[in-house]
Amino acid sequence: MDYLLKPLGKDEIAALLERIEQELPSEADPEYSNHAKRILAYTKTHYMNDLSLDHLGELMSLHPKYISSLFKRVTGDTFVNYLNGFRIKEAQRLLRSHGRLSANAIGKKVGFEDKHYFTKVFKKYTGMTPGAYRDEGKLEYPASGEEACGAAGLELRDKRS
Repeated sequence: MDYLLKPLGKDEIAALLERIEQELPSEADPEYSNHAKRILAYTKTHYMNDLSLDHLGELMSLHPKYISSLFKRVTGDTFVNYLNGFRIKEAQRLLRSHGRLSANAIGKKVGFEDKHYFTKVFKKYTGMTPGAYRDEGKLEYPASGEEACGAAGLELRDKRS
C-alpha cells in the first residue's frame, strides 16, 4: 500500500482515484450480482438476528464498506434502513396475526432487543406505536378475526424524511 507522505498534485490524485475505481468491482462484474443476491437473501432470512455490516462482511468474505455501497446501489437505501424497514413490515404482520403476543415480544421476534428502541423505530416507519397499530387493525376489522386480516394494512408510512 502506498502512503501519502508529500502533497499530491491534481494529476496524481486523479491517477490514484482512477486506479481505485478500476480495482473496485463494477455492476457489470458477474460476482456483483451474486454478492447482492447472497447478501439480500441472508438479510431476509436472518433479519431477526443481530446483523451488522461487519458480520455480513465476515460471513461473505467481503469488506463492510463494499457491502454498504452494494446495498445502497441495489436497494436504494442504507443497510440499516433496509433492515429496519424489513423488520417493521414483519412486526406489522405479527401485530395483526398474533393478538396474544405483546408488542415487546413481537419486537424481540423481529430483532429488536430493546422495547423502547423498537417502539421508536416502529413509530418512525409507520407514524404510530405498535399498540396503536394493532388497535387500528381491530377497528378496521372488528368482526373478521385475526386470520382474516391477511396482508391489509402492511404498507409502511414513510416518516423518515
